[in-house]
Parts: sequence; C-alpha cells; structure tokens
Amino acid sequence: MKRANTRRPARRRGIAAELKELTRLGESERDETGEVSRVEADSGVTTDLPRIAEDSGVTTEVPRVAGADPARSEPRVRPPRASGRGVERVADVLLLAAAATLAISLFLPWSHQFSASLLARYGSSPMLAGVARNPDAWQVYSIVDVLLALLAAALVLGALAGGRTPRLVLSGFVLVALAFTVHALNVAPTNGANIVNTSVSPATYLPNSPQPGSGEDVAVVALGLAVAGLALSVRGTA
Repeated sequence: MKRANTRRPARRRGIAAELKELTRLGESERDETGEVSRVEADSGVTTDLPRIAEDSGVTTEVPRVAGADPARSEPRVRPPRASGRGVERVADVLLLAAAATLAISLFLPWSHQFSASLLARYGSSPMLAGVARNPDAWQVYSIVDVLLALLAAALVLGALAGGRTPRLVLSGFVLVALAFTVHALNVAPTNGANIVNTSVSPATYLPNSPQPGSGEDVAVVALGLAVAGLALSVRGTA
C-alpha cells in the first residue's frame, strides 16, 4: 500500500507539469496568431488546411483531364450587357433631338412654289405681290403645320414621361408623319398661287414647276430620329 501511494503523487506531478507546459505554449501561440491559435493549442486540432494536406500527403491541386485544353477549361467571362436604364437614356435623347429638329423644320422653306423661268418673267408682276416665293410650313399649310407642331410636343412628353404603351401609339403618328413628309418631297406643296395667261383664249395657267424646300429634308431627319428612339425604347422595355 505504501508503494502505491508514492506513485500517485509522482503521476499527478507529471500531469500538472504537462498542463503547465500546454498553457505556456497556448499563451505564446495566442500572442502570435490570436484566438484561433489558442484554440488549436488547447484542443490539439489545427485549422491550417494546407498544413493538414502536407502532413497527410493529400494534394490540393485539381486534376486535369488528359488531352484537355487549359484555355478551354478556364471559365468564360461574358461581357456585361447594357443596362435597361442606359438604353432608355439613349432613346430619350433621340426623342428630344427629334422634337427639336422637327420644330425647326417648320420654320424652313417647304416649297419653292414658283419655277425660275416663271419668276424671271413675272417676278415683278403685281399678280405675285404679297405671295411668298419660298413659304415655310406655316405659310404653305393650314392644318398640317399645327399637327406637326403637336407631334413635336408629343415627342418631348414621350421622352420625359412616356411609358411603353404611349410610345407605341406615338410610333403610329410618327410613321404617318414620315409618309406624308416623303410624299411632300416628291410633290412639292404650294398655297395655290398660280398665274393665269389671259392673252390666249381660253385662258390657261402659266406652266409652273414647284420644288420642295429644305424643310422636308430636315423633317425627314427628325422623324427618322424619332423612329429610332421609339424603336429603341420599346425594345428596351420589352
């Protein structure tokens, strides 16, 4: 019995020494690597995965398939798509530019309603007094000019607050206006002023060849911008 009692205190002293050594090592690890190292020292478990793999002989590299192209195995990065808001901004700018250009076209000549030969002969005649030689849209039209001005205002409203449905409706009016303007390029409008030749019997109108003005050209450009802006806007909100 005495012999057993002498061994137990020695064993307890050995355990206490081991605990003291572990505590000292844990404190030093904590000073270097923080709380995680302290847990590793107390529990005897490491969280260093590369070290675990090295100690156990396990490789962390992903095996490659024989014959595979390394370039193809890399993930493909797709280019980012343009945001819907960016498309809307471009469409709005086009609509505003179309509205401004269309409004300007109304103040440009829409017709050279007297031919050069007619003006050379009767330009100073009292019959042509007060008649515009190169009338703008306000002078040559009585209703169409107002409708085109309203369309320009509608383009501004469509750019600022128009949704998908209003812009679809607006597209129909723009296409009608474009068709009318293209027709005016082929058949120049006039305000009905003609000269009657009374020297012959029966009296006839003197030959005249009116030509379209620059207003139609500018209006076609404006309506083309409107079509592009509306198409881009409707496609972006689809």
